[in-house]
Amino acid sequence: MKEKTPKTKAEKRLNKITWWWVALSVLLDVLFFGIVYIKPCILEGKMVIYRMLCLVAFLLIPLSFLLACVAAFRKSPKIRARVWLWVMFKNILALIILLFPLLLDYVTSASDDPYWDDKPIIYLYPQGPTEVTVELGKPENLTHTYPKYDKLWTVIARPGGELTDSKTGRHYYALYWEGKNTVSTPEMTEGFVVEGKKTIPFLEEKLAKLGLTDREAEEFIVYWLPKMESNAYNYVRFQTMEEQEENMPLTVSPPPTTLIRVMMEFKVLDEPIEVKEQVLPQTPERTGFVVVEWGGTEL
Repeated sequence: MKEKTPKTKAEKRLNKITWWWVALSVLLDVLFFGIVYIKPCILEGKMVIYRMLCLVAFLLIPLSFLLACVAAFRKSPKIRARVWLWVMFKNILALIILLFPLLLDYVTSASDDPYWDDKPIIYLYPQGPTEVTVELGKPENLTHTYPKYDKLWTVIARPGGELTDSKTGRHYYALYWEGKNTVSTPEMTEGFVVEGKKTIPFLEEKLAKLGLTDREAEEFIVYWLPKMESNAYNYVRFQTMEEQEENMPLTVSPPPTTLIRVMMEFKVLDEPIEVKEQVLPQTPERTGFVVVEWGGTEL
């Protein structure tokens, strides 16, 4: 019967290191997976933690490979070298799992049209009952409309804003559309940073400045408030008329005397950021045939 070769202290130490390393690696994998996929809220706004997790997973790969080479060089039992190689490949998989959400976010944000105009609605206020046609310049970007958009809308508009569909006779208070936003960008260099709890006074002030009536502002705020008020902070910017025209040209016939288009961009923030305050245009004077449109885009 072949006698077992007694293990040296170095061998025993290497054995302990091996199994402690395996246990630590598995524990880290559980931590990585739990934070990224089960409790992602831990990482919200804390990219430093995310980068540290990726760095730890990355460092485990060459260290595991190095220890596998040491085990092979010392002619240790094959099982030990295989364990180290198993740890190395497992760490590679852990790194892929960690980076997947980041890569997915990058691919999504890198698409040609990653943002959406959310609930733009159009009000028409002629000075007397008038047949009005409204045409949207990029119908291929539309996703939802009401009443159903077919090349254009034709309605009978009245001074109080009431609309009657010329085809169906149905009554509306506004025209609704939603679609892809092809001009919004996440470059947050100019705009406003607003605490979520201060959303109402901020919007009341800015929407009045941009020319909305109290009723129009109320409908705007009622829609956007649930998306903004509970956030710690919001980055807010209002698109220029030129940007809105580039994104979705609007043609109204007869031409309005006053055209007001308000398209808000906003992004949820965990912490305030420094931005240059946006200078809003002078409040328009609502005279003659007035056309108003408002909507928003979440970055």
